[in-house]
Amino acid sequence: MGNSSYNLPCTKVLHPVLERHGVRLPAIQDPMMLGFAGVYSSFMLHARRAAERFGVDYRSIIIEAGRREAVGGQEDWLYEIARELAAK
Repeated sequence: MGNSSYNLPCTKVLHPVLERHGVRLPAIQDPMMLGFAGVYSSFMLHARRAAERFGVDYRSIIIEAGRREAVGGQEDWLYEIARELAAK
């Protein structure tokens, strides 16, 4: 999928389905993933750092943060999420 695919409604549905089936899309798809999760882009740096520290996928952290309805200013919560994901 190219950059212009962000504008297609079907892309918002297709991306998580592909991810669940093990298809990894390039990092250029991160904005779409952030939108799907409903979290701020400021979470990306912290999610990547937490993922590296705890050995988990940063996308899993972002998706879980969205599920928990994290808002701006709660970036430190991402480290707790990463720790919990690593313990599973």
